[in-house]
Amino acid sequence: ITRELWGLLQVGSSTALVRVNSAGGDAHQVLSIPYTLIDAMTFRGDTIYFGRTNGTILRLDLSTGNVAQIAATGLKLDGLDFNPATGELWASIQISSPTDRIYKINLAAGGTPTLVGRTNFNVQTVDIAFDGAGNLFGVIGTGAQPSNLIIIDTLTAGGTLIGDIGIKPVHGLAIDPDALLPVHSFRFADDWNLFSVPVQVPNYATSSLFPAALSKAFAFQGKYVERDSVEPGYGFWLKFNSAYIKSVIGQP
Repeated sequence: ITRELWGLLQVGSSTALVRVNSAGGDAHQVLSIPYTLIDAMTFRGDTIYFGRTNGTILRLDLSTGNVAQIAATGLKLDGLDFNPATGELWASIQISSPTDRIYKINLAAGGTPTLVGRTNFNVQTVDIAFDGAGNLFGVIGTGAQPSNLIIIDTLTAGGTLIGDIGIKPVHGLAIDPDALLPVHSFRFADDWNLFSVPVQVPNYATSSLFPAALSKAFAFQGKYVERDSVEPGYGFWLKFNSAYIKSVIGQP
């Protein structure tokens, strides 16, 4: 792992693969790829995989410079990354409706896509990236829309907003492969749910932590007591009118 930052630049009828100086921001071409419509890129070892808006996936062997098409997904690809925990290739898409869908791509089957689900933000997921623990993050929003960072649940693809990046439009996302971010996902059913909060969060108010809840939290203290906030390590009941996913980042 070199921790070098790489990027893509369309140049006429080809695409330049560039290495970016993260300190100065200047980019230097490594090689020219004789394909256009490339909108996604991810590494696996010394091999780079490119996703194109026509649905095809290319593979570049950095040791030889050879580029070959290896799959056709039928999707308008926008983001690609491999899950380090499973080795599966994941993708986000663009343009197609609904545009917030997340897929797994089976390269061994020629690029067959399997729908994981939707982020439920109803906007394009511009790029996706896994951390070293297999937690999935994404950037949403295009054009004049805010560029927001989200966590994507790997069971359902449901998204949780982390916040506005402060720059727009953002076109790519990368995470240090050794980063192990402390993500915990809550998955609630459409009824009463018994849960606890095993991580530290900035605000334990129920209205802030679980804004979709129908009720306040209830704790048992000889009898059930209504609470405006929860505490780490204790059990609480909370009611929802539909299935709800919320992911948080916090230390145990």
